Amino acid sequence: MGLSRVLLVITFLFAVAGLIGIFRHRTVTTATVIDGYGLGVATPMLAVVVMMGTGVFRTATALHAIYLLLTVTVPFVSLGIVVKLIRTDRVNRPPRLLMAMPAVAILAAPVGLYASHIEPRWLRVDEVTLETHVNTPIRIGVLADVQSPTVGEWQEHVIDELIAGNPDFVLVAGDIWETPTRDLDPSDREPFDALIRRLVAAVGDVYIVEGDHDRFWDLRDLAEAAGAHLVLDEVVEIEVRGQRVAIGGLAVGDKGPWRARAIAELDSRNQSDTLTILLAHRPDVINDMDDDQHVDLIVAGHTHGGQVVLPFLGPLVYYPEIPRSVTVGGLHEIDGRPIYVSTGAGVRSNTAPQVRFGSRPSIGFIDVVPAP
Repeated sequence: MGLSRVLLVITFLFAVAGLIGIFRHRTVTTATVIDGYGLGVATPMLAVVVMMGTGVFRTATALHAIYLLLTVTVPFVSLGIVVKLIRTDRVNRPPRLLMAMPAVAILAAPVGLYASHIEPRWLRVDEVTLETHVNTPIRIGVLADVQSPTVGEWQEHVIDELIAGNPDFVLVAGDIWETPTRDLDPSDREPFDALIRRLVAAVGDVYIVEGDHDRFWDLRDLAEAAGAHLVLDEVVEIEVRGQRVAIGGLAVGDKGPWRARAIAELDSRNQSDTLTILLAHRPDVINDMDDDQHVDLIVAGHTHGGQVVLPFLGPLVYYPEIPRSVTVGGLHEIDGRPIYVSTGAGVRSNTAPQVRFGSRPSIGFIDVVPAP
């Protein structure tokens, strides 16, 4: 039984404890509500926070447990309170506000169902246009953050949609897989080899950079097996329908001279007859460029579009190195440099809450066209 199912069973048990706390009271009072939510939610949530502080729970596991408490335990306990209220005579019923709170809290269940099982499998196809100094239109496919320990129907569907978009070449901005230890067994890598091989067979050129969950040697072996190109702290040049394109790929986390050298080389090729693209996993790579350095396009992933984006509040998870508006994904401009950030095609796996809300998974197509 995986950790997710263990946590789910535990949250159900706490929901039962909360219901017992409710139904041992004859009527619904403030004490009834405190008993229900205290036993079912507050006590386990406090325990999770303590275990996270002592290192027993990792942050991702703690967030997963808290998420299940809010979307499973809270609705069950709230439903118990509502049932108890219906059975309580009008004379003994508590104030309306106290009655309304559990009724509203029940809505956390369908929200959790949507965020866990609907939006993470509702693929969005981003199509954006960039006008710049090219002599012929070029269509670039973007894939990022597939982030799965295995290849299944969803991953195959993502590749199908990417192929259907008919791009001239595809940029993969890292985190193709995610495993608990970052070590990928060769037998587990074979389905990913086949997945990228199918993409290469249909599109032709596929360029990959390292993500937070990829290891260099795994990516190297995948690129060799699939016929893709691994580009790390270097610049490669191709030609697309007569248009020269220089692609600079950066290794994740590298802040040393190799990164600076690759950026400088790409900047030196930023001429009127060459389209220059900087490909990296993390979008904060834009901060590694000097003020006088320029590229035509930066492509990145990593943010998952914030993964949970609330109306009026924006993404709950964002990165202070880049504007919040860039975190949510899409084509933006920072300091005069166009940057496209993919929301990614997957969710965090393993111990983290595997949810999306307000930030659908996506693949991207960037149509680079001649400027008027």
